[in-house]
Amino acid sequence: MKLLAQNDSELKDFAEVIQPYANDLDAQKIPYWVIVHEKSVIGIVVVGHEPLMLIEPVGTKVSIIYGINSNFPVDILNEFATLALKVAQEQDAAYSFIDVPFQQGTLIDQFFKVGYNELANSLRMSRPLDTSFESNDILRYERVKREEVNECLEIMKEFMSGSPDVMLNLILSNIKKVPEQFLDYWFNSTQLFYAYNEDALVGFLDISPKQGLNIDNIGVLPAHRGKGYGRQMMLHALQYLQEQGVTEAKLRVHVDNTRAIQLYESLGFTKGIAKRALIWRK
Repeated sequence: MKLLAQNDSELKDFAEVIQPYANDLDAQKIPYWVIVHEKSVIGIVVVGHEPLMLIEPVGTKVSIIYGINSNFPVDILNEFATLALKVAQEQDAAYSFIDVPFQQGTLIDQFFKVGYNELANSLRMSRPLDTSFESNDILRYERVKREEVNECLEIMKEFMSGSPDVMLNLILSNIKKVPEQFLDYWFNSTQLFYAYNEDALVGFLDISPKQGLNIDNIGVLPAHRGKGYGRQMMLHALQYLQEQGVTEAKLRVHVDNTRAIQLYESLGFTKGIAKRALIWRK
């Protein structure tokens, strides 16, 4: 097994495989290493600083692992997990993170064996936008302005309260402390909406039409839950995405958030890949 740095001449033999990751990493000048066994790339180890994930405060040194090929015997996968962790430790990262599909149980077991723990379980869901969507007129929506973003972040935890998603809660705890230029980038890459019933603020919607997961977050204030607002907001999101030319709605939900999953299924979403987020902490 080989560990190749990003400027290693041998990487040209694996350019096609690593390109989807390397292009962005090279552009942002983020260091990475490629782990290779024989003629196959097993994974990529990235070392940078928050806000790469926002699991820890801004500026914290972190490592993120991208698993690319898990079709190897147990001993090879164990060597991969061991080597990926070694990179994080040698680079003095505060944590090492990997998101692994549930069906790759053997790979998950190897990361557990070298000291990783489970952080979260998530499920991807999707539905085609091939029918019309109509929400009622109970709610009105106002786009969050850039100057309102910090205030929005202050109350976002209340919108999302009760969620079993540990990762989401960590991100919400740390996002308020990110530099303004990062908030500029985030604001320009997503579309944030407040939902009102008359003059009462009841919910929040975060949509990213140009991203892979295009429905990022939907939240209803605790005092207004159980009134059907979540369903109406989802219908609005689907209609909005359709108007933006999106052909498929995609989202991520925690596997234990049964009420949300039931809502999404009632709106035509189907379950896709489930992933386990694993983390090692220094």
